[in-house]
Amino acid sequence: MTGGAGRRKCRPLTSEQVGRVVAQASENALTVAHSAGSFPAVSVDADVWVDLSRLRHAGFSLEHDTITVEAGVRLRELLAAAERETRGLQLYGLVPDLAVADAIAVGLTGSSGGVARCLDSCRVVGPSGEVSSVSWSPEGGGRSLRELVCGLGCLGIVTSATFRCGPLHLAEEYSYECSTNELAGQLPRLSAALYADLYWFPLLDRVVVVHASAVRWRLAYRQPRWKRVLETLHWGWFHAMNWLGPRLAWYWPSLACYLSQKQLEALGGACRHRRNCCFRPYSLVSPARYCRGVRWVLPLDQLNAALLELEDWAEMHPHLCCTPVLLSLQARDCGAAERVPLLAPRAGPSCAVWADWFDSRSITAGFSPAMAGLEALLQRRRGRKCWSAGPAYASPLIGQTYPGFAAWLRARLAADPGHTLRSAYVAGELC
Repeated sequence: MTGGAGRRKCRPLTSEQVGRVVAQASENALTVAHSAGSFPAVSVDADVWVDLSRLRHAGFSLEHDTITVEAGVRLRELLAAAERETRGLQLYGLVPDLAVADAIAVGLTGSSGGVARCLDSCRVVGPSGEVSSVSWSPEGGGRSLRELVCGLGCLGIVTSATFRCGPLHLAEEYSYECSTNELAGQLPRLSAALYADLYWFPLLDRVVVVHASAVRWRLAYRQPRWKRVLETLHWGWFHAMNWLGPRLAWYWPSLACYLSQKQLEALGGACRHRRNCCFRPYSLVSPARYCRGVRWVLPLDQLNAALLELEDWAEMHPHLCCTPVLLSLQARDCGAAERVPLLAPRAGPSCAVWADWFDSRSITAGFSPAMAGLEALLQRRRGRKCWSAGPAYASPLIGQTYPGFAAWLRARLAADPGHTLRSAYVAGELC
């Protein structure tokens, strides 16, 4: 344990050490916050900070077809460990390289579903320091993963997690360009894909559709090297314009459509060189790139109407909207209704809407009138905000944004009546 007279920081190596730290903190009426260090940190008023990044062991069970990893293991290491055993996880599309504990705490929502799809059980340290195993269907009315997944770290400290594995396969990508009106009739077909990511340019009314189907590992057509080089060049051009565009459009709004067009050309070129080639079904991105902007989940049947309203909103704010909006279809739910986490956006056919028009790492940006108008529009379409876009602010209206918030509060009060555990993922107190 390190630290002076103020906050103390601990870096335990085992679940038992985490339990002893929390037990001592509870006995001395101290508060505890924890994370594995991969998610953008917020300033937390806690007496003890538990850093889980040194919990890094992993083990594979051939009998149960599961893989168990500790809290500090990154998702790239988890996927690589499963691949070494010729197995895969149902994490498809863009996947941020978060640590396991952070991904579970914020209820990671990616392409074609979230972390809850493949999670089987967790080993958890409770607010009094007790260590227990938690599953989706606990025996004897015990704690459930519904309280922990997307629980923001307030109902227990996840020290290890067990994930269900499946057959290892690749993804063959297809891509094309269409208008918003043409997209409306294609959503049912795209929802059946392994994953579907749609890059929508509201100022141009154009959509670049990228979807994939599963292909057996040995039957896959790999991308030729020359195509890989050209793809890399186009992605470099796209990211350069994506970085430069908002800065130029802020001072010269008349350039917004031109800058959007250049990004569309670069993105189309990159997708063209991936077309009909096979890749791993996931694409890892850095947490810094993923955990920014705003991310909402809408019911799939509300998407068309929401896009029309967003297009009108973008025309009034062209200086903000020269970069594309990423739409990720999530047609597969997490299974039975009881497996939906209390604070997760929603189950069933839905679409994640992500835009980097605002930087949610800055709390002051959360109060901008433009962002408030955009989020009010999405909320009218029965949207739910995702915690995984970066540190969120604990708004007084959180009960309206998340229908399961009242049930989550009751579960938190039952598990931690003294509020020993504080969230390191949300600015403000969740009470």
